[in-house]
Amino acid sequence: TGSTLIIDQVRVAGEAEAFEDEHWSAELTLTRAQTTWIQPPRLDLEADLTMSDTRPIVALYRNNGGSRFVGRLLATEDISGTATLTAQDRAFRIPYAYLDSENIEFGMKGIVRETLQDGVLFLRWRGLRGLLRYEDGGRHLNLINTREKFDTWTLPE
Repeated sequence: TGSTLIIDQVRVAGEAEAFEDEHWSAELTLTRAQTTWIQPPRLDLEADLTMSDTRPIVALYRNNGGSRFVGRLLATEDISGTATLTAQDRAFRIPYAYLDSENIEFGMKGIVRETLQDGVLFLRWRGLRGLLRYEDGGRHLNLINTREKFDTWTLPE
């Protein structure tokens, strides 16, 4: 708890796009972290994230075959967010993860284990909103009351 990871002076080189900016930065601060190493091991984590902009992520996306159009949609500045996660008994739980900027909001809640993969992904890009639910092996797209559905969705046990 209290540890901070600072990433700066990032450089991305690739065929489709390059990125280099000495002023770009991202910071991940562990606001609460606890690890148990005895069997079964467990990780409980809460973290805050700030990032100056998405340009290096967009460059990586473009260099891995992503379209220029989608890359432009993903470009945004002044990103901040928070996340809570737990890993135990071969299960990865994300009770809440949320990133926000002027143009984009992204939220995620879910659980991944061998027998169950359920969750929701919320995305707002400017005035458009969508919610993708992963449930019982299927995917369901919602375009109505998406933020409310994301806020009220709870993890299955």
